[in-house]
Amino acid sequence: DGLLLPPSTAANYDFEVQTTVLGTAPIPEPSSVAFAAIAGLGLGALVVRRRLRRKA
Repeated sequence: DGLLLPPSTAANYDFEVQTTVLGTAPIPEPSSVAFAAIAGLGLGALVVRRRLRRKA
């Protein structure tokens, strides 16, 4: 890591990661996919907690 990518390359990489999660593209890196999944679950948990706190 530590390489600076052009905006177009970064956008294409993000698109590849998103399509990989949807199962429409090959997995670029297991570590990056796992990190994205964990981050997504973490954000989802935060949203659920905030909603529960508002109701309570």
